Amino acid sequence: MTNYVLTSDIYKGYKHAGPKAKADINMFLKQAGWKILDLDLPIKRFPKLMYRIFKLPHLFKGKNAENIVFQYPMYTVFLTKSIIKEVRRQTNAKLIFVVHDYESIRKYKGDQTFFKNEVKIFNAVDCLIVHSEAMKKKLRAAGVARKMVVLGVFDYYNP
Repeated sequence: MTNYVLTSDIYKGYKHAGPKAKADINMFLKQAGWKILDLDLPIKRFPKLMYRIFKLPHLFKGKNAENIVFQYPMYTVFLTKSIIKEVRRQTNAKLIFVVHDYESIRKYKGDQTFFKNEVKIFNAVDCLIVHSEAMKKKLRAAGVARKMVVLGVFDYYNP
C-alpha cells in the first residue's frame, strides 16, 4: 500500500513565503517515501466543474492508498468536498488533513455559511493535524469532533 500527499499551490512562481509550509510538508513526507500528487486546481468556476467531471474520477483509480494527507486549504471548497468524496468512493485510505489555515477565522471571518461548510469538511476526514493547542481548541469549540494532533511547530524546515 502507498501513502499519498495531495497538495496544490495557487501561488506557483510567486516569490514569497505563501507556499513554504506546503513545500516543507511535501519534502519531509517525500523523504519518508510518500508519493506527492501535486494538483493543478483551476480557479475559475467552469474549469473547476470540468476538473470535477473529467479529472477527479481518475485521480485515485488503480491506486492502493493506505493514507492520504491533504494539505488544507486548497482555496476551493467545491473541489475540496469533491476530493473528499472521491477519496471515500475510490479508496479505503485514511484521510488526514494538515490544516495550515483555518479559513473561517481568517479570510471568511463572520461568514456563517462558510463556517458551517468548513466544520462539515473537517468532520468528513479521519484526522486533522493542526499547528497549536489554540487552533485545536477553536476547532473543538466550532464543532469539529474528529481526532486532532497538535504539530506544535510553525516553521517546519529552517536549514
